[in-house]
Amino acid sequence: LLLVALPILFHPELRRGLERVGRVLPLRGQTSSPLDDAVLRALVEAAEALRARRWGAIMILERRTYLTEYADTGTPVGAEVRAPILEAIFSPESPLHDGAIIIRGGTILAAGCTLPLADTSPNAPLGTRHRAALGVTEGSDAVAIVVSEEHGKISVAADGRLFTVTHQADLRAVLKKLMRNHG
Repeated sequence: LLLVALPILFHPELRRGLERVGRVLPLRGQTSSPLDDAVLRALVEAAEALRARRWGAIMILERRTYLTEYADTGTPVGAEVRAPILEAIFSPESPLHDGAIIIRGGTILAAGCTLPLADTSPNAPLGTRHRAALGVTEGSDAVAIVVSEEHGKISVAADGRLFTVTHQADLRAVLKKLMRNHG
């Protein structure tokens, strides 16, 4: 009876764990490349420009876990990460602005992507972008950068936790640390 009851009781946790195992890059030592300075600078510059304009955005940085299943829900881009490209994607006139972008290394894989939403408590209501950032980081080792169009704030999500950064230097430091310490 215990052998049948445990998988039923812990179904969500088991499923999440198996999903992570299945999406991890095939070779143990292989990871996505850490952010180089140009990519890091472009992300920080774009996040700040989007915040200043109050244009919402969600940028997902892939680490060891493949995010291909989410990239496949969007439009393939295949462009280098550059601030003007990121700003153009998240412009309210862009048909891709409501979805997320998935970044692998220095390349934007896709834009307009759909992500899983995390459940939130009524005590801490979050918008869809923030719930998506939490959702993707709960099920993978990804890092998410969220720009709130409503509040004009920048947040970072990792490991299912969300926190706000107040300065460009803080965003740069947090991203550098998270992307360096994922291996």
